Amino acid sequence: MKKSIGVLIVLICSTMLVAQQKDRPSQPDFPGEIMLDFGLNGLSDRGNDLALKAWPSKSFGIYYNRIFMLSQKFAFSPSLGLAFEQYAFEEDMNFQEDGDRNVTFSDIDDVSVKKNKLAVNYLELPVEFRFYPTKSVAGEGLFIGLGGVAGLRINARTKIKYTTADDETRVEKLRDTFGLNNVRYGVQARFGIKGINVFYKQYFSTLFKSGRAPGEKDATAYTIGVNITGF
Repeated sequence: MKKSIGVLIVLICSTMLVAQQKDRPSQPDFPGEIMLDFGLNGLSDRGNDLALKAWPSKSFGIYYNRIFMLSQKFAFSPSLGLAFEQYAFEEDMNFQEDGDRNVTFSDIDDVSVKKNKLAVNYLELPVEFRFYPTKSVAGEGLFIGLGGVAGLRINARTKIKYTTADDETRVEKLRDTFGLNNVRYGVQARFGIKGINVFYKQYFSTLFKSGRAPGEKDATAYTIGVNITGF
């Protein structure tokens, strides 16, 4: 009798579980994937005032990506997302705009600067054509990608951390335009497989508006990094 009751309880529980699974709304099947870019930033054609510290000058991008197969060897891959850029300067100076809204570095007297960063965020649209040497059905496998990237600046800020002569640590943050270009554009290249690849982005637009950067040169930015896709 006890065994029969136990079997009956198991059957009832199993039936209820199956019913719940059937009643549960199905999860939406999005045709694209989340793509994450992790990289390091650099500046080309820069003046001495814009020398960067390599490791703290980080780049992070999060995008919604889709792959449209044009054939078994070629695909078109557009994305849309946000890019978060950091530029960590070597110079122990304060990054600001002068009265003419030109970007300058002014000396900070009697302090020891620990961090001097400019952070810029962009709404970004990367697009590329991918070539699959060994063919592909849905974007899997080895590929080489070439394309372009365009972005719209959302905001910018600086962060300066320093220690005074009295050993007091201070952090100053400032939000402004800092003479930065409102848009940026360039090219990108990728090599790898769908889940992970390496990339290089070179921007043709200058980081600052013409004549607004510190020094006499208009710097352009580039990024080298690793991508993870499939979330």
